[in-house]
Amino acid sequence: DEADAAYARSDFSKAARAYDRAIKTAPKEVTPEGYGQRASIFAIEKRYQDGLRWITGVAEAQYPDHVVIREQKAVVLAGLPGRRKDAVDVAEAVLKEKAESSTSHKIVGDFYFAARSKPERVALAYDAYLKQVSQDPQTHVKAGFTYLELGRRSARSDEARDYYEKAEGHLEPVARGRSAGLRANANKGLCAAYAGQAQNGAPKQSTRAVTLCEQVIGEPRAMRNDPSPYFNVGRAYLALRQYPKALDSANAYIALRPATAAGYNLRGEIYFAQDKLGQAEGQFVRAQQLDASDPRTRINLGKTYARQKRYPQAIDELSAALATVPGDVTLLAELATVYLEKGDASQAAAQAVKGLAQKGSENDTRLGLLAARARYAAGDLDRAASWYK
Repeated sequence: DEADAAYARSDFSKAARAYDRAIKTAPKEVTPEGYGQRASIFAIEKRYQDGLRWITGVAEAQYPDHVVIREQKAVVLAGLPGRRKDAVDVAEAVLKEKAESSTSHKIVGDFYFAARSKPERVALAYDAYLKQVSQDPQTHVKAGFTYLELGRRSARSDEARDYYEKAEGHLEPVARGRSAGLRANANKGLCAAYAGQAQNGAPKQSTRAVTLCEQVIGEPRAMRNDPSPYFNVGRAYLALRQYPKALDSANAYIALRPATAAGYNLRGEIYFAQDKLGQAEGQFVRAQQLDASDPRTRINLGKTYARQKRYPQAIDELSAALATVPGDVTLLAELATVYLEKGDASQAAAQAVKGLAQKGSENDTRLGLLAARARYAAGDLDRAASWYK
């Protein structure tokens, strides 16, 4: 009781002495939670090596496999150089038994965030952690940037927009907070979140993106080592059809990041929007040379080839993109359109019907019209009429 009361008052030195006396006097009478709280004091005091030694030598001797002890073991391992992967392994095992463990969620999120891998896992971990520890602006910023990365990777417009909206949800409160450093990072992230929404079906966010991104660009400290606001304001200007400003922004980004595919993709999209197809193709080819894994580049190339009536190449690129995002309704509609223009009515109908079979797309007007046009082109007038209806 004395130890617990001192711990509750954050008098950790007194709590540690009281726990140590109780454990020495009657080790079996101290609960696993008591051992866990004693272990947590080592982490609070940043005595990670001492903490690991105490857990393995004392706590685990009494409770060899208790989840509360393993939970704190993950925490001290995370504080030791070279042991963070071990910490993650322990934390993942804890979460299978204790899904509400906020410390374990944060350990997992921080590890993969620092490694710049598994953004889906990072997002799940941070969201679970922040449900319990909402007042952690630094983790909100990390979560926001994780959702920005998921939005950037997504080839599905509705999914990308959802990710960008989630990023906004994490970043906006921080942008209004007290920490100047975190506010600067949050504003940079919001610039990307607004621009991403604008480019993926929420055009009203374009003006917000331009206003904030230009504000960030005007702050030299915020731009240091990161030209991404040029890229994002370019996307916003593109959504607003302000092509000269969009191109200037894309050029500024490419000048600072010449080996990054995203800038060439953006510049290609600007040319494509103006029907400058040769120039657009050149930019998309360059983007693909730099990063062949991005499905957006294949989609952009496929659309460009289709508009040039180079249908076999368009079909190849769009089919390759579809292989990375199977069942994507927008891509199936693009493929159906290309097949229809090529004169392959049966394949056009097949792609449209596949799209209509996807959950939530049963009443998609564009796909329904494509299916009707394909049936009509094939001479199947009864089925065409049914689709038109």
